Amino acid sequence: MGLVFAGLAAKALRPQAIVNLPNSIKTIISEVEDSSGLPVNVQEDRSLKTLATVSVARGGALFHSLTYRPDAVGVHYVIAFQLGFIIRKLRSPEESRFDVVSEPGHFE
Repeated sequence: MGLVFAGLAAKALRPQAIVNLPNSIKTIISEVEDSSGLPVNVQEDRSLKTLATVSVARGGALFHSLTYRPDAVGVHYVIAFQLGFIIRKLRSPEESRFDVVSEPGHFE
């Protein structure tokens, strides 16, 4: 399990995951948390096939998820870009929000 980041006061489950991020990214994570009322679970994963992944908490989920490959070039930009989508969604009126998903069996 990664680090659950609550504002700039982190609950250390895996401190390197958040310590390695620059303050600008920590600020964006705080903005996501403040906008949603939910923490962001931050994990490093050197085996990740992409630079970073972000998942918005849905349904009864207790946190958003951010996983990133710490050795990737440009990873901080990608993290900020993806977190920006969460912030943008949360700033929209709730009745205007939507998730792009496929229907069951769509890809079969």
